[in-house]
Amino acid sequence: MKSQMKMLDDLAQLAGGAVGLLSHIQKQVRNDVRERIDEKIADLDLVTREEYERLEAVAETALERQKNLEARLEALEKKSNSGKKKG
Repeated sequence: MKSQMKMLDDLAQLAGGAVGLLSHIQKQVRNDVRERIDEKIADLDLVTREEYERLEAVAETALERQKNLEARLEALEKKSNSGKKKG
């Protein structure tokens, strides 16, 4: 009976050690994968959400200015063409 209990204790210790080892391996693999993903993302030269939103706002402002300038140009051309017809 004692030998069976000793064997079960040894088996439990072995299983506990294996669980600890597997947990450590899992953490190591997770860290390695995360590190590789971060390296690949850095290689892609991506922009942050803040940079994208800031540039999007700049582009919208520029587009609005362009539309206003086109409207002013069109008004000036109409004024210029109507002056030529009268003269």
